[in-house]
Amino acid sequence: MAKTKAAHPEGGVEKFLVLPIIVLILAQMGTSGDNGALGLANQQLVDVLGATTPDIQLANMVYSLMAGAFMVAGGLVGTIIGWRTNFRLGAILCAAGELVMALSPNMTVFIWGGRILVGFGASFMIPSVLGLIPFIYHGKNRVLAFGCIGAASGLSAFLPLILGIVMQFGGFRVTFGVLAVYFALVLLLSFKLPAIEKPAEKLKFDGLGTGIAAVGLFLFLVGLSRISAWGLIEPFAECPFT
Repeated sequence: MAKTKAAHPEGGVEKFLVLPIIVLILAQMGTSGDNGALGLANQQLVDVLGATTPDIQLANMVYSLMAGAFMVAGGLVGTIIGWRTNFRLGAILCAAGELVMALSPNMTVFIWGGRILVGFGASFMIPSVLGLIPFIYHGKNRVLAFGCIGAASGLSAFLPLILGIVMQFGGFRVTFGVLAVYFALVLLLSFKLPAIEKPAEKLKFDGLGTGIAAVGLFLFLVGLSRISAWGLIEPFAECPFT
């Protein structure tokens, strides 16, 4: 299998590229900070959109379930279309999802529109962050870059503090609107990432099989998480389908 190539320095010490790692850190922080924003918005979702406790629980779980179910598929797509394109696709989906949540008229749109899109976007963006580093950085710089991405998880703890202030003065719609702008900024900055050659060999990807497997896993996990609300053997009254 042909591998993607990146330019290596011909001699001397390779210069550590600062801007690319900042872009990747911002992406990593954004995917982590989204869940923090949702935790802060719980009470407002109850007051404004009439969310119930099961709704809040499902909204929290859907993002992780979606990202986890499609993470492998997102990584495989990145090896075919290129990591930069894959990264931008994830940023677009995340920005769109945040915007949907900001404009949601009810919890159905919030969960099955916004949360699904953000989780799907994360399944493309997170593998792309890890996939880009080996082709941008080499040697000791690669070790440093991976360390910076690890530290980004800690830095993301500051995002809820900032978003909490926005939530207090602007409400959850403004907060998720800010996150939409955040991911749009990440998208724009991604055009500053170094160019990476696509694989010379055309790779094959079983999109149908991967999609069916991912959707099946997602639905199975959602079903398990909703047993208390929908029922196990006999459907409860709240079950949306019978």
